[in-house]
Amino acid sequence: MKSLLLLLIILGFISASIDALNLPTQRTYSINWNDSPRYINSNTVFIQQTDMSIYVSYDGGFIFAPLKIANNVVKAVEIIIDPINPSYVLLKGQNTATSVTLYRSVDGGQNFQTSQMTYPLSRITPHPVKTQYLVAHSFAKAYYSTDFGLSWQQAFAGSQLYSQMGIGIVPVWDTQNSTMYALLKSTGGVGTLVSSGDFGKTQTTLLPNAVNMIASNNYIYVGTYDKTNGDLDLFVRSLQNPVTNDAGGFVECEFPFGEDLQPNDYRIIDDNSNAIWLGVVLKQASHWGSMYVSDITGSQYTSVLPHVNLGQVYDFTPFYGVSGVFIANNLTNWQSDPTKPTAVQTLISYDNGGDWSTLTQPADMPCTNGCSLNVHGVSAFADNNRGYGPFYAIPNAPGVAIATGTVNPILSSQPNQKLIKTFLSRDTGQTWTKIFDTGSIYEFGNYGNFIVLADCLQDTNVIYYSIDGGSTFQSVNLTYTYDIINIVTASDNSGMKFILLAQDSNDNGVIITMDFTGVGYPTCTTTDYMNVNITGKTSNGCILGEISTYNMRKPSSPCLVDIAPFSSTSVTCDCTVDDWECDLGFTEVVSNSTTLVCGVDPQYTSPTNQPTDCPAGGNKTVSNGYRLVPGTQCTNGVSYLYAPSIVPCPGSQKEKSKGWIAAVVIIVILVVLGGVGFYIYKNPILMEKVRKLVGYNRGPKYSVVGFKPNSLADDEFGIEDDDAQILNDNDLQDNF
Repeated sequence: MKSLLLLLIILGFISASIDALNLPTQRTYSINWNDSPRYINSNTVFIQQTDMSIYVSYDGGFIFAPLKIANNVVKAVEIIIDPINPSYVLLKGQNTATSVTLYRSVDGGQNFQTSQMTYPLSRITPHPVKTQYLVAHSFAKAYYSTDFGLSWQQAFAGSQLYSQMGIGIVPVWDTQNSTMYALLKSTGGVGTLVSSGDFGKTQTTLLPNAVNMIASNNYIYVGTYDKTNGDLDLFVRSLQNPVTNDAGGFVECEFPFGEDLQPNDYRIIDDNSNAIWLGVVLKQASHWGSMYVSDITGSQYTSVLPHVNLGQVYDFTPFYGVSGVFIANNLTNWQSDPTKPTAVQTLISYDNGGDWSTLTQPADMPCTNGCSLNVHGVSAFADNNRGYGPFYAIPNAPGVAIATGTVNPILSSQPNQKLIKTFLSRDTGQTWTKIFDTGSIYEFGNYGNFIVLADCLQDTNVIYYSIDGGSTFQSVNLTYTYDIINIVTASDNSGMKFILLAQDSNDNGVIITMDFTGVGYPTCTTTDYMNVNITGKTSNGCILGEISTYNMRKPSSPCLVDIAPFSSTSVTCDCTVDDWECDLGFTEVVSNSTTLVCGVDPQYTSPTNQPTDCPAGGNKTVSNGYRLVPGTQCTNGVSYLYAPSIVPCPGSQKEKSKGWIAAVVIIVILVVLGGVGFYIYKNPILMEKVRKLVGYNRGPKYSVVGFKPNSLADDEFGIEDDDAQILNDNDLQDNF
């Protein structure tokens, strides 16, 4: 009894201490924001208005003022940050037909130097691993800079870039060396893929008939088109582990599509987990797509999920912070009239898409008849008529996620709003707790240990915050009532300053800044930490063949950490059936926790020629119908049952597949990253290529299209990126 009394006294003391804390400070600005803030570093933040004028904060996003140079407010359509050294910042003004103004900073946006270029520049792209290197295009010419925009030189001089709709395809960098890849204009309305290590002075031809190209930090994607037989193909090159062949490491993709399938839309979803996730929309479908995943080379694809919900984006996202875990909303009424409300079921995979299971409902929310927890995806947030907080996880809080949804057999696109709650998971989605009794929009601070949220179902003048993982919330009142669209903070989620993107009763843009640093929470001590094993719902608890242990703050400790969670140990697991999946051309016959049997897929047509990465006199692996899940670290175990055979290479010829139908669409739509996590959505640095195409944007809306080479326009049209609107596939008569 004395122990219980002591515990109650301690808990009462903690509660009283929290209640006695200071209130956060706040400011409100009439800034008609166009997009999410751009965090240059922990101190400097830019916000762009709808008229392209720039506001800046130098205190981490609390006090904002117009950015002025020579007493003139700066207007910029692009904000470019050096990914290696963020001290280098470049603002690009609006192009004219013959010039563009650049504003260059070498001190993280504190001061700017203005320069006037005598030609327009578009799609300025920094080198992913080499500081100060930039590449851009000016109509059909490529330019590069090695001093972050202070001076520019023409690349591939004497050649013209291949373009689509008058927009040049910008060269891309190799992340491992100084090689640059470019599509150069050739005869017949197509381009030629070339590589160069000296900015185009010398060139190596890699692929003919190329019509589009784009790159991530992991892969380069190139689409080709053969006018003679109408073949459209996708080639990929892994930047981490490229193959050795006569096409510079580019390998043609193979897909298990049957002859009766008519794909309409292709989107690259994610390529950060040692595999490429690809969404495919068929002609008869408009609100769902099928999900495919590649092997580690990015060239061979197998089917994963058949009916993933598709709004502006796919409801399919990585569980950031834990590699190999994905969340998806699969349509249960995919055959229904697309004008009717959709019904989805939320699924989670712990083995890179090999197996999927529903989310377990909170223990205190019983429900029968096949109930589970179903949560909103990014498409619900992107829909201006809904705006529900979607599933959200961040890299610096492994295993932690927050979401809105309902406990029911399905989640409707028109749900009963009284049933929508806010939920939190701290064990990589294995269990969930209701933390807020309505739908909300939210953000993490202090590496996931601090939560700020607001009601997303109605206008509000109250903001809530929690230091104990949502067990308790404190509130702070705003001066007026607003529609809170989003809450953002620095991209590493380390700080305690937040920016609320809102609209007033007249739909005018407003930002509210809140600073919780002076609230008075103590700094955590050694006793406030615990070891957390990152496990999943697999047969042995391992995720991609290992169990990692992180040093993280106890949820019940009301204190602030000063370092991100770090992995203290990692244990490699024996391979189980969870680490194997059916290879290209095979499909599951039996799959459970102990057995995997794959049989020949009757819809698959095998290529007739040999791959280029099998040199004469060498050896190659031949699949027995199985392949390791990309990214798994497991060893031994059941691998002897599924491992491929090793056979001699018969020769070296170019690989050819009939599986690909409309590769150009994929390459174009890669720009919009068809399915993105809310973490990407909140982070404009990562959303640089997609911020006007996906998500809540107060500027004009854009959509995407795939088209045959030069079917709509060419260089003569002079359409610049700043003003070009890429039309939807359905707007064209000449489409796939």
